[in-house]
Amino acid sequence: MIACPPMLLGLCLPLLAPALDGPVIILPEAATGAAALPQTVTFDPVDVARAAGMEGVEFSHPGVVAADGGAVLSQVTAHPEGTVTVAFVPLPGVYRYLLTPTAPAAEPVYLADAVTVEETDESIVVSNAYYRVTHPKRENGGLPSVIEFIDSGKRLDAFLINDRVYSATSGGHLLREDPAPEVRVLGEGPLAAVVEVQSRYGGGRAPGAPRATYRFHYFRGTPGIAVEADVTQAGSTSWAELHLLEVNDQSGAFTGWVGGGTDQEGELTASGQSYAGNPWGAIIDGPNVLGIVCPGGVRIHDGHGEYGTYVHGPWVSWSGAKERLNATLWVSAAEGALGDLAAATASTATVARTSLVTTLIEGLEARLAASGDQGRMAAAMAGRMAGPSLSNRRELLETSVAALAQGGDPRQPLLTGGSRVLEAGDLALVVADTGDGLALASLFDQAVGREMASTSQPLWSASVRLASEELVEVRSDAGFEATKVSVAGGTAQLEWSGHEMGIEARMEVRLADSRVSTRLSIDMPGSAALMSVVPLNLRLGPLGETGADDALLYPMVSGGLVTDPITQGVSHVGQYPSGWTCIPMGAYYDPEGGLYAAWHDPLAGTKDVLVQAGSGEARIQFTYPAEDAGVLGNGFRQPGEMVVHLMRGDWYDAARIYRAWASTESAWWPDEAQRRTPEWMKEVAVWANASGGPEDVVDAVSEFAEYMGVPTAVHWYNWHQIPFDVEYPHYFPTKPGVAEGVAELQAAGVRVMPYINGRLWDTALEDFKSSGIAAATKDEEGAYYTEEYGSGAVLAPMCPTQELWRGIVTDTVLRLCDEVGVDGVYIDQVAAASPRLCFDATHGHPLCGGSWWTDGGYWPMLTRLRERLRALPGEKMITTECNAEPYTHLFDGYLTWHFQYHHQIPLFAAVYGGQVQLFGRSFGGDSMAQRLKAAEALVWGEQLGWAPCGIIHDALAGPMLRRCARLRHALQPFLAVGEMAHPPTIVGEIPEVTSDWQWSGTWIRTDKVLQCGAWRDGNGRLAVIFANVSEEPLRFTWAWDGAYLRPNGESEIVTEDGVAPGPSFTTSGRLPISLAPLEVRAYVVDEG
Repeated sequence: MIACPPMLLGLCLPLLAPALDGPVIILPEAATGAAALPQTVTFDPVDVARAAGMEGVEFSHPGVVAADGGAVLSQVTAHPEGTVTVAFVPLPGVYRYLLTPTAPAAEPVYLADAVTVEETDESIVVSNAYYRVTHPKRENGGLPSVIEFIDSGKRLDAFLINDRVYSATSGGHLLREDPAPEVRVLGEGPLAAVVEVQSRYGGGRAPGAPRATYRFHYFRGTPGIAVEADVTQAGSTSWAELHLLEVNDQSGAFTGWVGGGTDQEGELTASGQSYAGNPWGAIIDGPNVLGIVCPGGVRIHDGHGEYGTYVHGPWVSWSGAKERLNATLWVSAAEGALGDLAAATASTATVARTSLVTTLIEGLEARLAASGDQGRMAAAMAGRMAGPSLSNRRELLETSVAALAQGGDPRQPLLTGGSRVLEAGDLALVVADTGDGLALASLFDQAVGREMASTSQPLWSASVRLASEELVEVRSDAGFEATKVSVAGGTAQLEWSGHEMGIEARMEVRLADSRVSTRLSIDMPGSAALMSVVPLNLRLGPLGETGADDALLYPMVSGGLVTDPITQGVSHVGQYPSGWTCIPMGAYYDPEGGLYAAWHDPLAGTKDVLVQAGSGEARIQFTYPAEDAGVLGNGFRQPGEMVVHLMRGDWYDAARIYRAWASTESAWWPDEAQRRTPEWMKEVAVWANASGGPEDVVDAVSEFAEYMGVPTAVHWYNWHQIPFDVEYPHYFPTKPGVAEGVAELQAAGVRVMPYINGRLWDTALEDFKSSGIAAATKDEEGAYYTEEYGSGAVLAPMCPTQELWRGIVTDTVLRLCDEVGVDGVYIDQVAAASPRLCFDATHGHPLCGGSWWTDGGYWPMLTRLRERLRALPGEKMITTECNAEPYTHLFDGYLTWHFQYHHQIPLFAAVYGGQVQLFGRSFGGDSMAQRLKAAEALVWGEQLGWAPCGIIHDALAGPMLRRCARLRHALQPFLAVGEMAHPPTIVGEIPEVTSDWQWSGTWIRTDKVLQCGAWRDGNGRLAVIFANVSEEPLRFTWAWDGAYLRPNGESEIVTEDGVAPGPSFTTSGRLPISLAPLEVRAYVVDEG
């Protein structure tokens, strides 16, 4: 502890600052603002002394001094294992601090806000000016059981902290189930009181004996409580879920929620809905704010009366010996509590990027960097190979510098054992021999001269179930007696053998054109079974001098893009193929370049995709549920390849990499000669969304189509007599007059497409119990899966490999087309819902994972259906919900109603635009939101609408939708069968507007009033589209160069009123553009 009289309860200020030499703490600049929370650094004092070249100097009670000699408020907490935590308050604008061996002489500074600790045999109670928190000593795992808000007097004592580990095999194990936690005050000082809680998950009954040590830092002067959790286990059990700070209110004590960083908020109504915030989220009740700050995202669930209403911090998968998680709990009822929380997030979100180094290490790294790319790569290798030890890092750097001084390759001394540098053009990677395995120690961009990996990491890992049912993790970097790396030409072979379980593995690594492609095989003994495999788990650090201009691309819905992702936090976890994880890819880059990572799997096998950023790094990971999971002796032969590609450009360039592969090697790239989408389907410009009997639909849709004045189609819901989502799949008989209504609409020029579901059977029906149950998907215990959607019916997702189910869907579609006379049928959920991991051995497919859901299920089912449809009179089509990629060759259209999310970009359209018709947005929301949806859908190449017919009576949204639909019709050769080009570059400030999209309750988005996009038609023409959604004139400049545009003559201007001559274009230039309110305009340039 810093020498400061405890009775003063003051903060200690160093009086003098020594020279800045030795261990140095470096903060990200965002953590040094006026609202910055105290920062913490934990380290081994002996290790730090060695790394600083100060062997024998004691750092057990250090102080902190600013680089400019400024006084710093600090506090030291010593831990039983010998490590030390230093907490200090950053000075505004100062991000470099010296760690001194002893605290300088100090004088107290009095603060009215003290942290008070009251300890009894039963509990520890900590309070400051904002909160009072109780830790029980003999229950609840020692986690807080009472939270009181000082300013309002509100008391929470009916909540649970559901921190836990979970696996599918052993279920969930809660930390609060430990009846004998160890709870103590670890330290009290001028900045904070630190309470340490040690508990066992499941009270010690969980496999692998996982346990956690939590340190709650209760600071003065802030509502923020920094929570640091070190989680360990004796074995190597794989946990699908590890949770930190799920604060679950059981009493209904909160009335609203706020998603920080997303502009979303709403009331808590027990809706069962979940919401997100980045990097913070909160539940509120009047002035009372209970929030969590967490890089990577905060989850909020509105579940009162059922599971409970919660705000949730980190939620990750975990295997291995230990894991560290951090988050900040925010408790305040003070005036402006939400604003204070938002202001503090800039510092809290970046706290994980705080680093400790020494000036000696900095000097060694500077010498290596000055020598060129090999030296820079050697410095990066040393940092990753050293692990958390600073002294190891120093020693490795010194060996590299010694080699450099002798004229050698500074990387060579680091390549111990079988370690190798593998080069693929400008991309170099280091396969490091760990002594009992192989690890990826470096990913280096040789052209830019920088490291991209955040840490040394396994090349692969696998979850293995033993005959005893214990689940353990096997990793490429540990547990093997023998490894081998051989290189011949542009291919490396990596081999692992001699594992105690009898597991052997091989990886082929192809190296070419700044691209690394890997293919993994694992052989299993008869005493163990693979459950899942992770063939790629990239962990990437901030790029360049700062991560502020980094961007993370993730495949959620249409595609998502977040800038400064490590600070802002982003987390996408989803199962592919589905509408919420449409493509198995991600990318991380800045203006100088970055990495594209994807699984190029031509059969679209089921896989989990994780793309995250926060806690100091970005991650891209793919997990493959094993074929015949749980069957002893099963193995793994990787379908397709994992591809890591050094990229230049942005998200569009990443999309082009994936498109180049998908268009030549995937099994689902559309072959129009085989699919034969009707021409009328490509010409549809706008869709109406209607529901009910003919009396509800026909007149309204006819009026809608007449108003639009372009080819129109209707998606007809509830045409059947059964209620929606009840008694599926028995859709007949229709409501009276439906066939006649279809004919009347067709006579008015409207194409008709009714709804059916392609997955679900109502489990309450007798025919499900007698025959359908055999074809239902089932879990490992043999129980059929169920889903509910608010109708009250319990529905079973059916296995698409089963002839019974294939026949039911096929017969329903054919009957609608033949008897009712519709133009096509919408088959719900096929490209929306992810595959069910079916374990029914009677179905004839591999248990659990594999590609059978696609190549053995829906593909043959839909191929046969299309063949049957061709035998009917007229040209029929089929569509489905959302946009999972591997069905594009079998559906004529995808309903993109879910393109509603923050940070969304047209990644999917950049890959598949012109190959399948994308149509429709959910048209809820205010008038501005509806205008934005119409404009964005147009420039993204979609067929417009899926709008309620009444939109034509909206004085602003109706004309905007019609204007966009007419332009869509005029640009049909570009948008329906063309190819997306890179969006145009806009110069000048574009105003933003905030609107409520009402996607899931209140859904606030902030967007540019200018929506723009570009498309090529395959005949040498480029169409660039601009739409102004505002009620004000808009002026801006479009800029281009020869790499973007190769003009050949004059242009045309296309509007809803027709075509007019446009300006002349040169190879590079700028065009000032003025758009009237709600104007939509396209420039068509002949590139000849």
